[in-house]
Amino acid sequence: MCRLSLPAVTEEELLLQAWRLSWIRWLILVFATALLVVEVLLGAPRDPARIIGGLILVAVLINLPLQRVYRWALNRRFPRGWATGLAYFHTMTDLFILFGVLHYTGGINSPMDILLVVYLVGVAILYPCQAVLGFTLLSVIGYGFLAWAYASGRLPVYMHEGSIWPPPALRAVLLWFGSDALFLILVVAITFIMATALRLARMEAEQERAYLDQLHRLLQESLRQGELRTLAQYLADHMGALVGANGVFLTLWDPERELPIPLAAYGEKREEYPHIEVTPEDRPNLTESVYRLGRPLVIPDVQQTPYLKPQIAAQFPTRSAIVVPMYAHPSKEFLGAAIFSYHDPRDLTQEELQRAQEITNAMSVVLSRAITAARLRKETAMLEALLYLSLEMGRLHEPAHLAQLALDGLCSLLNTHRGACYVLDEHRTGLVVLASRGLSEDYLQWVQQKYSTLPGAKALEFGSIFVVPDVEQDTRIPEELRCKAREEGFQAYMLASLTVPHGPQGGLALYWERPRRFQYEEELAARLLAAHLGVALSNVRLVGYLETMARTDPLTGLPNRRAFREVLQREWLRAQRYGRPLGLFLLDLDNFKQINDQYGHLAGDQVLRQVASALRGTIRETDFIARYGGDEFVVLLPETGVSQGTQVAQRLIQAVEELHFVGVPEGLRCSLSVGMAFHPEDADSPEKLLAVADQRLYQVKRARKASPPVDRDE
Repeated sequence: MCRLSLPAVTEEELLLQAWRLSWIRWLILVFATALLVVEVLLGAPRDPARIIGGLILVAVLINLPLQRVYRWALNRRFPRGWATGLAYFHTMTDLFILFGVLHYTGGINSPMDILLVVYLVGVAILYPCQAVLGFTLLSVIGYGFLAWAYASGRLPVYMHEGSIWPPPALRAVLLWFGSDALFLILVVAITFIMATALRLARMEAEQERAYLDQLHRLLQESLRQGELRTLAQYLADHMGALVGANGVFLTLWDPERELPIPLAAYGEKREEYPHIEVTPEDRPNLTESVYRLGRPLVIPDVQQTPYLKPQIAAQFPTRSAIVVPMYAHPSKEFLGAAIFSYHDPRDLTQEELQRAQEITNAMSVVLSRAITAARLRKETAMLEALLYLSLEMGRLHEPAHLAQLALDGLCSLLNTHRGACYVLDEHRTGLVVLASRGLSEDYLQWVQQKYSTLPGAKALEFGSIFVVPDVEQDTRIPEELRCKAREEGFQAYMLASLTVPHGPQGGLALYWERPRRFQYEEELAARLLAAHLGVALSNVRLVGYLETMARTDPLTGLPNRRAFREVLQREWLRAQRYGRPLGLFLLDLDNFKQINDQYGHLAGDQVLRQVASALRGTIRETDFIARYGGDEFVVLLPETGVSQGTQVAQRLIQAVEELHFVGVPEGLRCSLSVGMAFHPEDADSPEKLLAVADQRLYQVKRARKASPPVDRDE
């Protein structure tokens, strides 16, 4: 019977049960009082009736204050030790009173033995094992005493008719004693067993409720944790207490290297565990084992298991373990494992495994949420970085600067320090390196030379992305590239095409030192940034072309008046700042209108083109020539004074006069008029310098019209 008993009952529990038993006493007293009234009405002797009434009154006087004492003790207003002693004393006085009532209401024929059984049933339900055994034994002794007293004639047997029977026969007494005692013991035993079973069930239910409450609080508190490692440490600290483990180890799974990442621990390795680095030499390990098996592991002795390397097991105090895989919800992606460790070898039960699985599954939801949130934060940061890079790229107009900005930004996003931006040359047959970082010049030149034969060239042509997770294992990689990769020290790379609507124009390449499993969001980021860079480079080229066209005369290919105005302003400021001379020539073809009228505008255009080419070939590289309009040209001559300018003007005039035109009627010749102005002699502003040159050109042309033409043959 004692094996079924609960753990030691606390004083609070015992006092609570004593308080509850006091209500059963009131029921018994009410029943006893009613029975006494019936006995009196049936003519029971006065003396026994008075004695019974006195016993009931004593019970009332005892029960009334002690019930209040129990309540005070529960509220800590009365010493609990004294209240506990009074509870046992109270029960013993109840038994004496019940036996007294039993004696004075008929002894072996009294119906009051029912009250005794009911009372002991209440004791069996509410009191611990030792108390039930003691009070049951006391009751049996009481029965024995009455039986002996009745059989020996020491106590009379009272009857309700008012007479006292002679002492009953020994056989009758023994039969009464044996049957009542046996019935009493049987009822108390059955009641106690059932009460104990109910207590155990209630205790298990309370433990389960307490476990669920703790799990619920743990989930609520964990949802308030922010950073992933902080959350994991909080979970590890509380998961062990829920299953009674000596330690808990949480790991994440690295799908790229297929190795576990120590995340958090509870127990002796709490501070050290998150900083452990797992290498391929540490295989097999518990996390990888449950990943391969796809189910939990129960390991009675970690020193004797094929799922863990013995050298690793020796570093931990663990001797038995439960390893439960963690999966993301709802994707079912393998996240890692929860390892519940015990310091002593033990046979772990199915109940312990089930509890560990329940806790791990609940925690997996929280960790999955935290990992998802971390990924969202990472993706948000990636999008913000891409947006920032896009805005910054919109402010740049140099292709090299654009490429370097995009390359540096993508390297930072994808956690590498090696990369290059390659663009196709004008003929789209080779590569030009616009930007690079962390790569040798030999490797970059080798890529430029071998471009068309390297894997990934087709990806550039079709505007896609080319990834190599492991150079050594990828069958697409030629041996020559593997050798180059070993020399450069990279094992994985990614190539994203710079694609624009009119076709690919190059690629962004990133390189990593270790094999790498590329995530979708990483490939997407590379695609987006490469596409944006391609558009930005295309726009820069287009803007450059448009700017060139806006400053170029389409007929002669020379800069136009707008370009001349910009150069004039710049050269004027430079000449003034450093006190240097500056010459300006206005050139005009003589009688050009007659050429157009006589030979047509096509011939005139041919003349202008060839004159422009001759003029450009005559001046220095530091000089600037532009078509000013119609048949007029303008020349800026930095660092040129009057004497030098006069010589240059003569060479220009001579170059035009000696020019033999092609594609025009035979014998066509042109002459040139030049108006010259010089800084600082002739003007104090660029506008005035131009006006002086224009005025002198007019004077030269007017002088030519006034003088007759000279025959060159003469």
